[in-house]
Amino acid sequence: MTNDNISNPAEVSAAQEETSPQQLYPSRVVLTTYPSQHGIEPIPLSWGAQTAAERGPVVVSRQPDSFGKRNAIGAGGGSYCIYRALAVAIGALGPNHRPDFRMTEPTNVIGPFPSWSDPDKIVSMDPWGHAIVEHYSDHLEQGVDI
Repeated sequence: MTNDNISNPAEVSAAQEETSPQQLYPSRVVLTTYPSQHGIEPIPLSWGAQTAAERGPVVVSRQPDSFGKRNAIGAGGGSYCIYRALAVAIGALGPNHRPDFRMTEPTNVIGPFPSWSDPDKIVSMDPWGHAIVEHYSDHLEQGVDI
């Protein structure tokens, strides 16, 4: 699979990088969103679905164009989110920086395994997260920060 059709995040986010943290986070940190809030339309998420397409992408982003599409709470990137936070804090990354996921597919096929669709066995990890380019490239192309 090639990812030539996915926009280069460095080009797409060049203008976004100029946004100050005060503009991005003006007053408080909101941990979750609710469908009754104005402008909130979470991307459907069906945890325990048999396929990535049925399940949908996990969106925890605080990016302005993805915030209303959030369907989960937490930190994207797992334990690496602390490194992103530190890089933003020292000014090495802009608050709107988006990673370039081109050429990040796994070198070997991983799963699916029966436990991935058993809601009693999946606790806190995204079983499809290792292959978001393969399964959710349409969302990435639309600017959703997965």
